[in-house]
Amino acid sequence: MDEKRELTSVDLVALTAELNGYSGAVVDKAYLYGDDLVRLKMRDFDEGRVELLVEVGETKRANVARPEHVPNAPGRPPNFAKMLRNRLSGANLHEVRQHGFDRILEFEFRREDQDTTIVAELFGDGNVAVLDQNGEVVDSLETVRLKSRTVAPGSQYGFPQSRVNPLDLDYEGFAERMRQSDTDLVRTVATQLNFGGLYGEELCTRAGARRRRTSQTPTRGSSERSTTRWSACLRTYRPDARTRGSTTSVRTGTTATRRTGRTRGVAST
Repeated sequence: MDEKRELTSVDLVALTAELNGYSGAVVDKAYLYGDDLVRLKMRDFDEGRVELLVEVGETKRANVARPEHVPNAPGRPPNFAKMLRNRLSGANLHEVRQHGFDRILEFEFRREDQDTTIVAELFGDGNVAVLDQNGEVVDSLETVRLKSRTVAPGSQYGFPQSRVNPLDLDYEGFAERMRQSDTDLVRTVATQLNFGGLYGEELCTRAGARRRRTSQTPTRGSSERSTTRWSACLRTYRPDARTRGSTTSVRTGTTATRRTGRTRGVAST
């Protein structure tokens, strides 16, 4: 099976839970490869060396890799990497958050003298922005100046307009989205509910709904099944519903049991 080149919003629900298993890890050093791959070398009390990789180029991902799968350190660090080292050396990873149901991850680091948040935009052209404790951009890989948002040093970081979060929809909200759509059920679930094609197909299959049925005329039974069954499936991957080290990497679909007895997703680079 080909490696996924992008993560969906559904993937990030699971991934956020897994990455939060490393909260408390201490940053030793930061690296920048080219203009789209950030590497944070960290120390975890239980796991030892931890390598966090965030890539926002043609391939978009965020994962923890084994040391032997990490590229060699580049030469002289660019200013962006120097800034990361200055702000993050000795800082603790406090929390990883998904912004709504968007393809955006926020990595919050805390240190006695200052807090720092790294925002990884895993959509479109991709971007990594570094924010101070007030949400002001310290630096970013790409500068964005749009009418709707700004990502530039010295400005408040502007998130894109939030998409619909299907995890927050009840039956009525789900049915209303169906009625407003002018396409079939799968496409509506994939685009207007932001599940994407793969999970849209899966949702319809699990709900027992006819995938090419006109979405404007859903039966209450099929809509309720879709809402209930898929919400129940995703609820198991919510960050607040998982314990440390209990998830599987959505990027590789493989797991490995460490000597501590916990199970962790393993991703290679």
